[in-house]
Formats: sequence, structure tokens, C-alpha cells
Amino acid sequence: MKNCSIFVSARRRTQLFKITVLMPPCIIAMLLMSFLQAPTAYSSPLTPPSVSPGQGIRPGQLFTGGKDHRQQKPTFLRRKNIHPKVALPLQASLSFSPAQYVGEPPYTGTDSAGGGYTDGYFLNECGPGASTATIGYWGVNLNRGTQSYSDPHTVTTWDDTNYTSYVQYIATQSFPPAFTSPGEMSYQTYPHAFTSFDDARDVLNWEASGHSSNYFNYFYIVVEVSNLTEASFKNDVQQDIALSRRPLLVSVNDSYLPDWINAPGTSHFITILGYDFNNNTITYSETCGKTSCNTQGTGIYTMNIDQLWSGMVDDNGNGGVIW
Repeated sequence: MKNCSIFVSARRRTQLFKITVLMPPCIIAMLLMSFLQAPTAYSSPLTPPSVSPGQGIRPGQLFTGGKDHRQQKPTFLRRKNIHPKVALPLQASLSFSPAQYVGEPPYTGTDSAGGGYTDGYFLNECGPGASTATIGYWGVNLNRGTQSYSDPHTVTTWDDTNYTSYVQYIATQSFPPAFTSPGEMSYQTYPHAFTSFDDARDVLNWEASGHSSNYFNYFYIVVEVSNLTEASFKNDVQQDIALSRRPLLVSVNDSYLPDWINAPGTSHFITILGYDFNNNTITYSETCGKTSCNTQGTGIYTMNIDQLWSGMVDDNGNGGVIW
């Protein structure tokens, strides 16, 4: 074996003297390197984008920002909040299709027309992604065919693969009458953008109702986590999933979600599809993939409901539910 050389401080020489007289030089060098270096923290095998998803969202911005903040009818809100007199099951789930197939377009890559692009605004499309996953349970056709979509940064073309064409329609073109501009997204200085709770509510009601003139008080309402308890949140989940057979949306700190790797700790919309209170779990759909969000991938995940609730509470003033 060839000799190897390595520098060691005088202090370390004294500590390692007994090792050096018993082992060959090359093995000593390798041991010294591991001894002197700090442990390496776990990191994702992917290279994360320079701007993380949700970056730039201010405390409470998902409730104060956006396009429409009209109040729904008090009679509608009261009816929505009446707890059913029948006992609801402790376990219920919707079909995982079509939600499991919905994916937001990655922030960089090749679009459906074969054109290369990079668009940092796409890092913030969890609202349109979760909305698409939800609207699919209202009998709405999520297939729009190949179309081009524009935001303030770029124009890209998308087809029905992973329903990306519909995601981009929700992000940039869905136009409830009260909106001041089309699309669920509110664009800020590039690459910052977001979807507000009220705007997501309006788009859900607009699309689920088939663009009805009475869309505003159709089904979904918004409740901030500060106006909820974990028990009342679980009741909302039960009513929508078991009784109405419809999904609901929540905003949660992404670092609490089991599918995220090295999460940036910002607000993230997901779609709730099922629950099992016997095992204290909840099932949700993730629509942001590995490239943009460094997740384990789009699809269906199950997590502890107490952990989800904690992530909603610890969401920088942006936690809440659209149910």
C-alpha cells in the first residue's frame, strides 16, 4: 500500500497517536478526514430552485390579498355551518381519481409544444393545482386539450397530461364575474405570486356551479384557522367528505407535510380527500412535483390529523380551510 500524506494539528496528533502506530497510513488519512469534518445533514438528491415555492408570502396575505373580498349571504353561511343531526362515520374517503393525476407544471423544463421555458411564477401554483384536483369531483371535464396560456413572464402551451392545461386555465383564465382580472393567481414582482383564500373560493364555486349566476353562494366558504378548533375542523371534513361527497382545501405550512423534502416552511394548498378518525389520519392530494417543490412527487398521501392541524396553526397567519 502506498503512503498517503495529510496535515493534522498538534492538538489532534496527541489524541490520535495510538491510532497512528497501529494502522497503515492511507487508512489513517481516511479516518482523520471523517473525524475532522462535521456530520453532513440530510439533503435532497435534487437541486432546489433558487426561489422556493411560496417565497414572498407575507403573514396573513392569503386572507388580505387577492381580487374579491365580498361577504357571502348570512343565510347561506348559517346553513353551511349547521351541524347535521345524524351521526357521521368516523372513516370516509372519496375516490383518488382524478386528484391523484393532477400536477402543476414544473417551473422549468419543456412544455407540451416542445418549447423550453423557465417561469418562476409556476412555483406558486398550488392554489390552481389544488383547485383543479377539487373541481374534478363536481362533474367538470378537466380535459381542455392543447392550449397556450400566458402570465406576466412567459407564454407556454399545455395539454391534458396531468391536467396541466386545466391547471393553467384556473391560474390565468377562470373569470368569475366579481374578479378584476382573469385567473386565480395574483401576480407580484417576478417571481412572486399567490392565490388568496377568497379567490380560490370564488373559482371553486364558479367552476363547480357550471358558471351559474348564483355561483357566489353555491357551496364553498372560507374559515380562518383562528376561527376554528381542531374539533370543528374535523367536523367540516366529515361533512364535506362523508355527507356531501366533495373535497375541501386547506392551507398548511409545507414543512408539516410528509411528502416534502427540505420544505421551505411556507403556505401550501392541498386537497383533502378522506379521513380515518379511528386512526387519527387524513388523506390528501399533492399537486406540486419534485422539480418545483422538491416533494416525493404528486399523488396521494396520508398523515396524522393532529400534525396537519398543527401545520395549519403554524402557517404564518395563512392557515385555514375552504369547505
